[in-house]
Amino acid sequence: MARTKTVKKITKKTIMCVKCGMITDSYEKQFPKTNSSLYAGYEGYLPICKTCLNKLYSEYLDIYQDHFTVLRRICQLFDIYYNESLAKSLMNSDMRTIPTRYISKLNLNPHIGKTYHDTILEEEKAKKVQEITEQSLRQQENREDTEIDTEEIDETVEKQLSEARKIFGSITNENDALFLKNEYDDWKFRTGAKSKAEEEIIKNICYNSLSLKKARESGSSTKAIEETLLNNIKAGGWQPKTEENGDEMSVGQWIQTIEMERPISEVQDRYKDVDNLKKMIDVFYLGHLGKATGIRNIYIPEYEETMKKYSVIKNESGEDEQDDVITRLFGE
Repeated sequence: MARTKTVKKITKKTIMCVKCGMITDSYEKQFPKTNSSLYAGYEGYLPICKTCLNKLYSEYLDIYQDHFTVLRRICQLFDIYYNESLAKSLMNSDMRTIPTRYISKLNLNPHIGKTYHDTILEEEKAKKVQEITEQSLRQQENREDTEIDTEEIDETVEKQLSEARKIFGSITNENDALFLKNEYDDWKFRTGAKSKAEEEIIKNICYNSLSLKKARESGSSTKAIEETLLNNIKAGGWQPKTEENGDEMSVGQWIQTIEMERPISEVQDRYKDVDNLKKMIDVFYLGHLGKATGIRNIYIPEYEETMKKYSVIKNESGEDEQDDVITRLFGE
């Protein structure tokens, strides 16, 4: 009779990779975590394993030939938050691990809890602010020739000026006020700044940018302004990437961030030492070393108990006893 092939079924404790078909209950290690509610049934894990996700990046890179387009495409597919600054920070990383490294960075502030829906909203908001600002500047420069509805533009400009003066105080030059407001909105959007201290640093950066713009227009020296601007950027923790320091956190900084903002919970019993690595070291290294050298340690008893399972003990019984056993088994 032919054997029936056993098919492994998906349960509530298992996940299947939609690309390679692998089914496993060790999804915490093999599947990336996401913030999207679409995967609530998988406890927030993507239905594609890390290996396949990284391979998908290489496959798309052959098609699109652009790092940013590929990451955005993957984010669209799996409802992952896309941030161009974050994507830029991974341009020089190992191509085989870029998607999983990108997702791991999303689990740090200020991107926690965001999905691709937030990407759409933020980009629409930034585009609208940019359009209004450019339209306002054009209206100011070409007031006599413009055919735009001046009443609507004036209302928009006044709103922008009001918000700018609320942030930066009384500014007589309207173009300067609009420039500062646009820079402020752009910096807040790109950095995700929320605290009062970060907002104050961004205000200083905006002033520096305005001074730098005017200095370049007048042909003046910009060295001192650029140094001040860079110091303010560093003060906000947004230091540009260099060969010396890079833009990635050190291991110590990463651990501190996790412990302060998202402490790691105690590991469940079923996931403690799943590979029996501790037992292998205790028994087959420390226990065996103590047994071989004659130096007693606490691991030798467990080593001896374990080795009994793999030991063959010579039968020391006499011939008469062996004959008696054979007789009882097979008769005279």
